Amino acid sequence: MASMSTFRLVSIYKPFTTTTLKFKWIVVVGVLCWLFSFLFAFLPWTQLKSGYFVSEVWFPNHFFKSDTISKNDLITIANQVSGSNSSCQTWFKVKETILDKFQYNEIKAEFGFYSQTSVCMPRFYASTTDSAWVFCTFVITLNFILFIYMVVVYVLVYNKVTVTKFSTSNRKDRNEDMQKRISRL
Repeated sequence: MASMSTFRLVSIYKPFTTTTLKFKWIVVVGVLCWLFSFLFAFLPWTQLKSGYFVSEVWFPNHFFKSDTISKNDLITIANQVSGSNSSCQTWFKVKETILDKFQYNEIKAEFGFYSQTSVCMPRFYASTTDSAWVFCTFVITLNFILFIYMVVVYVLVYNKVTVTKFSTSNRKDRNEDMQKRISRL
């Protein structure tokens, strides 16, 4: 939406520039916007070494009341049973240690950014205790900045359209219609 708003702003302020704009640049901007969106949508599904997007683990066990335990509790168990004084460095190492030490109690699933709710929606309003709160904050901030950008763009478009004077009443009616549309947007 921000790229379309930018195109509208350019076409209002410099109408001859948009007539000479090649179609391939419009496609490139559209593809870049979709790639950027897919990057942020699929990033929480990646298996990171740190287990950044994992917050809970389904680990059937006899140590806790629930089979679903937090990632930090599983890391604590892995560090205690590892046999060495060093702690497990990566999330993969933690899972490997648990698998080695508890052959009958395997990790069934990992829950994180998309799977913390019953409808697999992301939790955008996360607290600082959640594992991916920085990612959530970044996405919300980016959306807010783009929203403010679009508001500024449409205010500029509205100002440009209202400053332009037309001589005939037909054009004035079209101008008023355009102003109403911009206000609704």
